[in-house]
Amino acid sequence: MTGSLKAARMLLAGIVCAASPGHAAAGPVEAEVFQIFKGFCIYGLNNPDDFPNRARTIGAIELEADKAKPFLEPQTGRAWGGQTPGNTAYVVVLTAYGVCAVFSTDARAEIVQHLLDSDPVFRRSERLSWSLQGEHGYTAVMARRDGGPDFRAAVMLSLPPPGLTGMRLGAIPERTMKELKLETPNWPNAWRPN
Repeated sequence: MTGSLKAARMLLAGIVCAASPGHAAAGPVEAEVFQIFKGFCIYGLNNPDDFPNRARTIGAIELEADKAKPFLEPQTGRAWGGQTPGNTAYVVVLTAYGVCAVFSTDARAEIVQHLLDSDPVFRRSERLSWSLQGEHGYTAVMARRDGGPDFRAAVMLSLPPPGLTGMRLGAIPERTMKELKLETPNWPNAWRPN
């Protein structure tokens, strides 16, 4: 784990983990984090200017620059932190490059991985050679209802070191991958909602 991710975990614990003793068992933690990720990083990533409104709607507050920095490094951008109604702590980040991620020290990465595997929007991708050790790569491809081009993103789930909990789930939109000249995965056909 990079020092930056470790620092971010420690900061997340200090910012939003004012938990009661029953906190870990309070509700579907991973499902809450997964829905926040989908809302911001998949459904909302084509309209990043709306992130402050999305954050306000779910009760998240924008972090000051010094508190956001560990979640963003080595990039710059904005971050919002909060707790769900079930007391699940999270931080959502949007970098200047358009990369979106959700951090949570409460969510168990193996359960989030199961949610990714069972959701029709996501497909495993073994072709993301630039991913880091301890990350699982996925693609997310969705058809737009307005008939515009499909939304495509590479999705990375970062696992914590053995014995620790927490996870980082990030999405890199196809346009950013092209700008940074990153290898793109073999995109599957778009998932079309009913």
